[in-house]
Amino acid sequence: MSSMQLGTITDVNNKKALARVQVDNRVTDWLQIVSMSSKFKKHFTPIKINDQVMVLNPFGSNENGFILRGVFSKDVDVPAGADDNTEVIEYSDGTLLKFDIENKVISINTPNSFKLKVGGSIDITAGGKININGEEIHLN
Repeated sequence: MSSMQLGTITDVNNKKALARVQVDNRVTDWLQIVSMSSKFKKHFTPIKINDQVMVLNPFGSNENGFILRGVFSKDVDVPAGADDNTEVIEYSDGTLLKFDIENKVISINTPNSFKLKVGGSIDITAGGKININGEEIHLN
């Protein structure tokens, strides 16, 4: 019989995408963390101790289960600015990536440095002006 239970991460091995989870009063063995990965793309997000997660047990045993991450809780709420039309990625240092599909705007806001490394060429097409530190560059 399969089951699902909420739990809290107690130990992590981010290099192998494994974690142990406290479910009720016991800790699971090392379980795989469901992540977005395939031969086309790998997307890694580290998991942290005390994150609330869901443990799925397709065979009824925590030892054969896996972890679904990202359960919003009283300690981790939906990021500010997220709504029906806006996807928001918020990092613990305050960096925000937003995509507002209604207004067709992607924005990146970071309190740190922003680095762009390109092995080929960069092609920027803008339909109006570019603003750098308050200085406008007008385009044709």
